[in-house]
Amino acid sequence: MSFALIATTEISWISTARMPSALRAGGFEVAVVAPDRALLLHSSHIDYMHRVTPPFAVGDWVNAVARVAAHTKSEIVLPGDDRAFRMFAEFVLRQPAEAAEQAKLPRETKVFYDLLVRSLGNPAFYKGSVDKLELPALANKCDVEMPRSAVVSSIAAAQKAAAEFDYPVLVKRAFGSGGSGVRGVDNEPSLVSLVSQWLMPTPDLFGPMRQAVKIQETVDGINVYYAVAAWQGELLAGWAAEKLEEHPKNGPGTVSRSFRSDAVRTAAAKLVAGLGMSGLFGIEFMMRRSDQAVRLIEINRRIAPSSSRGRSVNVDLIGALYAAQSGGEYRGRRDFDPGEEHIACFFPQEFARDPESAYLRKYPVEMPWDDPPLMLKLFESVLDREP
Repeated sequence: MSFALIATTEISWISTARMPSALRAGGFEVAVVAPDRALLLHSSHIDYMHRVTPPFAVGDWVNAVARVAAHTKSEIVLPGDDRAFRMFAEFVLRQPAEAAEQAKLPRETKVFYDLLVRSLGNPAFYKGSVDKLELPALANKCDVEMPRSAVVSSIAAAQKAAAEFDYPVLVKRAFGSGGSGVRGVDNEPSLVSLVSQWLMPTPDLFGPMRQAVKIQETVDGINVYYAVAAWQGELLAGWAAEKLEEHPKNGPGTVSRSFRSDAVRTAAAKLVAGLGMSGLFGIEFMMRRSDQAVRLIEINRRIAPSSSRGRSVNVDLIGALYAAQSGGEYRGRRDFDPGEEHIACFFPQEFARDPESAYLRKYPVEMPWDDPPLMLKLFESVLDREP
């Protein structure tokens, strides 16, 4: 068996906490680097864990992950959240590429550099793939369309773009996580107020955040997410999913409809190939109501909420990834069959949204049945909400 290392900076992300059991079932041993009190640490399917105490500097956190990777001889590193991916990207990008190629880096640094590149794919596209201001140019090179948008650095330019696209419009910062850094505005005063705030200089992992925002047209459609397992630019397996309910607003889905969409899969495969991506992650699209045309919204290069569900829907993302990185053969399904769909609600997320939800009574409830300590912790979180 080979180790997969989950590295996270978040405490409460349920999707990341569900991953150890899925990785174990897919053939991996599991190592974890996570903050004290992280929900992930309650999983009973962890073979090696290392706790870090917040607040921690970027270098200290990355060094901790590198030490665990070396100790466990991990074969792949999986970012558990957006910040984790960006810290890895920053580590790789600050190493001179020519030094890495010529092995001029210290041995320990070179080994971890190579592991991250193996795990995440082509470093040339790390930043642009998660930078909302740079993504349109990369999508265009991959022959994938996005909604009309304009990157602006002044209030006047923002007003002009919003007038061209017509209200309501979306305002986006370069980076965000879990819905942060994206806001809809439906009138000019709201636009001016928001853009004025977001054009202020802001520190960021990749240096000072660019003093610009993206103004994007609003598309009448449904958000569709594609859960991806990929290796060295090849889309191994995945499926499309629509959020039927979410909590909080613009946050993670609490009820989803998973289905097959050849148009979404084709667009996802183009992005995976064009950007040379590897690992487990999710890609968000908008499917226009009028003609079902697909438009890219963003790429989330960390464990997606659906990444652990593969075996339950017989499209095993983990199994496909394990086979690819170990040189084996994956013989399972790579997507759903035409017309196939699954509706599922997630506990405790849907309960937190609406304790009386009809979905909880009508459809399968996704719970970590095979991970009792984690399940107990999730029940405790529900009890803590009760008056």
